[in-house]
Amino acid sequence: MNQATQYPDAEELFSLGLQASEGGQHYEAVVQLELSLEKRPHVKTYYLLAAEYAEIGMYVHAIKSMQTVIQLDPKFWVAYFQLGLLHLFQDQVTAAIQTWEVLQQLDDSDPFCLVGAGMIQLANNNFNDAIEYLEKGISCKTIDPYFNEEIVSILSKIQMAKNEIIPNKGNDELTWQYFFLPEE
Repeated sequence: MNQATQYPDAEELFSLGLQASEGGQHYEAVVQLELSLEKRPHVKTYYLLAAEYAEIGMYVHAIKSMQTVIQLDPKFWVAYFQLGLLHLFQDQVTAAIQTWEVLQQLDDSDPFCLVGAGMIQLANNNFNDAIEYLEKGISCKTIDPYFNEEIVSILSKIQMAKNEIIPNKGNDELTWQYFFLPEE
């Protein structure tokens, strides 16, 4: 095989996919990442592909890619968090909770265990407990900064809802759907 037919290799295609992702070109990112996977399956490529599919609303594909991440690396804890969110975006509460329950096997002080517990509480509409666990999880400061930003965003949505919706409409009006499903 000559050098011209070897390029771009899987890593170069991944880099092109990452560049496209960072530039907001999500469809181009999907194409490059899929091509990378054809050359060499890799957990980080599947993870970014799942994120890109989610970004363009292709949640079924995102779920399948994130499940592949977990099959390839069962200790890729952030993938369980993300897979749970993807299930929630599809209104699959039981699947989301079951996914986050895997994180409960970790040490009680592990940030992923705490965040997983918070998300389970959120899915069960226990907002005060959700806030408590999510705040404990991000206070560990051992999680990736981007992941922390995502948790902070979820926390701010819960706080805003508690401050604006509950006083005006009552606690019965607020469910996890408010945070994760589009309004009809």
